Amino acid sequence: MFFQPFHSVDKKLFWRPKPKSSYTMMHPEGDIIEYKINSFGFRGDDFSLRKQNGNIRIICAGDSSTFGFNVNYIDSYPERLKEILNIGNSNQYEVINAGVIGYSSFQGKIYFEQYLRKFKPDILIISYGINDSMTESISDADKKLGNVLILETQRVLNDSSLYKILCEIIHKIKRGMKLKNPAPRYVPLLPKASLNEYEENLERIISLCNDDKIILIYLPISVPIPYKEVMKNVASKNQVGFIDTEDIFKKYSCEYIKNGLKPYKDFPVDNVYFSSLDPALKTKFGSEEMVKLREWNYFFIDAYHPSPCGHQIISEELYKYLIEQNILTRK
Repeated sequence: MFFQPFHSVDKKLFWRPKPKSSYTMMHPEGDIIEYKINSFGFRGDDFSLRKQNGNIRIICAGDSSTFGFNVNYIDSYPERLKEILNIGNSNQYEVINAGVIGYSSFQGKIYFEQYLRKFKPDILIISYGINDSMTESISDADKKLGNVLILETQRVLNDSSLYKILCEIIHKIKRGMKLKNPAPRYVPLLPKASLNEYEENLERIISLCNDDKIILIYLPISVPIPYKEVMKNVASKNQVGFIDTEDIFKKYSCEYIKNGLKPYKDFPVDNVYFSSLDPALKTKFGSEEMVKLREWNYFFIDAYHPSPCGHQIISEELYKYLIEQNILTRK
């Protein structure tokens, strides 16, 4: 899932969206999804590197939940937020979608430090965590580009039926030749970023934002426990904004059960619960109720990625938060 047709190899970030590229795919339900990357390597339309006087620039950085995996750009929360902020065609607010599919907080830290800062955002919203918890044979901090390419090649091969057949043939040949297979060497799996590394990455982003006088907000869309607890503690300790999306979706699920969420009736949805809960998801997200919300494809299209309705709700709650905290008037 990490390397996409619109990604290019990057020595430090491992991969990143390829500027001026696009890719069209068919959603499982038949919808056409277009991924269009602008000249700066962000999803969406082009914009001026230099902000116009009086404009407020918001960068939304994160993983595929921010990028808008399996939804069109117009349905992603950064674009929805821009529309809400600019009601009346004021165009005073710029919202940049800097989400990258597969990014961990380690990549996000480098991405912000070496690239995103030059866009001089007034507000930075970040959402990293689900990829940090994914396990591989080596952590992101210890990886080199070669490691990543090998791992990605192995992922692709493992999904290939031909590769599986060839492996089986080789196994049979070895068995027929009575070759002794060496005992498999155990390679422990590590999270892409440990909890300590995750905290350090978040702290580094805070330090950079303080240097640049950027208002920082944490938005844990798909951040599993205990990573979310680390994010919450770091936010509290450093007086960083924190919006708990679990609370948001619990509130909206109650509203749906009560009156059908009438304002969102135009969003396509199949309102059914899955027949069983995935135990692994319960471990990741901490409660049966939250797992149900993620397995119920009204707010999410799968366990990790918001649906168009989910993105709309996130954008509205973000807008409310910006207003309630007087963040827009500080700039």
